[in-house]
Amino acid sequence: MIRMISTECRKLFMSSTFIFGCLLIFALSMTAAVYSDDDSGKAYTVLEALTALPASVRQNELSAFEVMLSGLSGVYGELFLPIAVGMGFVPLICTERRTNAARTQLIRTTKNQYVLGKIISIVLCGGCTVLFGFLLYCGFVWLTFPHIMIEDGLMLYGTPLQHFCKVALGKFLIGCVSVFPILLMCTISKQQYIILCMPVLFQFLMKCIGSYLISYEALQHYRYFMPEGASLLLFRFSWIDLLIVFVIPIICSVVFWLHLRKKVDCGE
Repeated sequence: MIRMISTECRKLFMSSTFIFGCLLIFALSMTAAVYSDDDSGKAYTVLEALTALPASVRQNELSAFEVMLSGLSGVYGELFLPIAVGMGFVPLICTERRTNAARTQLIRTTKNQYVLGKIISIVLCGGCTVLFGFLLYCGFVWLTFPHIMIEDGLMLYGTPLQHFCKVALGKFLIGCVSVFPILLMCTISKQQYIILCMPVLFQFLMKCIGSYLISYEALQHYRYFMPEGASLLLFRFSWIDLLIVFVIPIICSVVFWLHLRKKVDCGE
């Protein structure tokens, strides 16, 4: 089992699409709003803050630490995250299904180990895609924004380093959870463009449903159905919310497991 997972991870992490996915996460992080002009009401993204804001405003009102924590919090970051996450493994899965590569792998392992190894390696790939892209963004922000004093409100979660580690771990968990709707699409289609785009539509529909919720308590629990719910557990843990976070991953994993077990005999 360990050899199966390591082999799959090596194939995924060494692919050019994985690197492209990390770079896409970096680009999506740059779309987060980090400053709002009180006079005009305009919100500035990271890139706009570097190019359009006066140097005096950037030096006195923006902290590199706060900008780093804002990564992937924008509308575009949340909406197009599935495409960036899926970049790392969807092309490889589609290629393997076209070439019937599963038969050659089954010679060295069993069906259950093959399917479980696939799921675990894909989850790790999704988590690392978001984490590495976010860390790349953080490095860029640290080099380009001033290191001014951090507001006291951020210290509710411990030291700045502890808070940053929680946020980074949260990004990893978001990537892990984001792969499951994509896995579900892999059971429906062999076209990688359809597989990558449909989870974006799913994300959009989930956002629309959440906007119609009136009850504050219902809305708070509903947030845990979204990928970012996994990161919220690090700051406000409850067993109910933990179960909610696992609902979609469990359903998608079972469907993917049953589908792949039927297809591996045919090399698909």
